[in-house]
Amino acid sequence: WSVFDRAKIPAAVEALESARSLSPRNQQPFWELAQMKLYENNVAGAEELARQAHDLYPENVQSRAIMEEIEKIRENRQ
Repeated sequence: WSVFDRAKIPAAVEALESARSLSPRNQQPFWELAQMKLYENNVAGAEELARQAHDLYPENVQSRAIMEEIEKIRENRQ
């Protein structure tokens, strides 16, 4: 996970959306966008983005770990 200056989140989202459209099979923009959804307290949105990243390459251990981390966050907030 990366940490972004909250004031720069809109610019970061724009850059990551551009990266996602330029390289739609690259998991990294999905993971970073998921983190930003968590900053916005949008756990469902983060979970969906993490799932999309995982679906691109299910064998990737990092993708599974990120999904599990988000699932734990969701469970702790219920």
